[in-house]
Amino acid sequence: MKIYASFQMIRLDPITKEEEVLYEEFIKRMEPYRKREIEYMIFYQIEITKPEYKYAHEIAKKYEMTDQEFEEWMENTEVGTYIPGISVYESELIRVKYEKKDYERAVSYKINFLQGGYFYVEDERTDYIKPCCKQASWEFDTCLYQGQELILTSEVEKKSYARLPIGYGVSEEVKKLLLEYGADEEDFTEIKNKQGKVVFYQLTPKNVITGFSSDNDISVEDECSHCGQKRYGDKEKTKPYYMSESTLRQLTMLNRTEEMSGLELEPWYIVNKETYLLLKKHYKRMQFEPIFLKEN
Repeated sequence: MKIYASFQMIRLDPITKEEEVLYEEFIKRMEPYRKREIEYMIFYQIEITKPEYKYAHEIAKKYEMTDQEFEEWMENTEVGTYIPGISVYESELIRVKYEKKDYERAVSYKINFLQGGYFYVEDERTDYIKPCCKQASWEFDTCLYQGQELILTSEVEKKSYARLPIGYGVSEEVKKLLLEYGADEEDFTEIKNKQGKVVFYQLTPKNVITGFSSDNDISVEDECSHCGQKRYGDKEKTKPYYMSESTLRQLTMLNRTEEMSGLELEPWYIVNKETYLLLKKHYKRMQFEPIFLKEN
């Protein structure tokens, strides 16, 4: 497991002599980690165990820009209001890269399909979601959940699996494979196009597991005071997911957690090791995130 941080060096002339020296030193030391350059911005990605990460992190603290300040700066720049000088921005987004040995050591896997399947252009995401109850009352933002079956374009038929606007889905071929090895029809919900033709299947596992949030120290962020629906947060970005023996024993082929997260409430979708190996055998590029055994 390797953890990467992202930096952006922003230069807008004229800059001072001191800034010029710092700029030249920074781009020289960080050259091995350069990803791309766009006009006045250079993007870097570096593993946090590298000594240059600490160097870049300290520079970014000195020339710090919050996410809000960065957004405002970008808006001003787009309309031509340039602020001279250099800025080093460290993104809050952390990238975790798992290695082959991590996947081999894992005891279960979170579904993490990346390629998308889409609604019709004239449809909106909001057409498919609704509040948790008629008198929803949340302390912060109102949380929503899927309130009706999805309708997708026939383009999704070209895919074997996809991250849907809400949840995940698979093709007829993948569904048949999973059914052959023990999945249940109830684990899938048909997705049709506007002509009523079935074009894909949403994963709707009937097996609901408990304990995943406590396995990962994930706390409740908000709760509807009327119906009691909870919204959970997520794990720390630099930590992997874990699963205790008691949670692991609850797994079948396809599973979803009792806990829900996000403003559009969704569970975590998890497969056991046998299902992971089966799917990776037939679909080598299918994406998952490993979950490790939690030691007592």
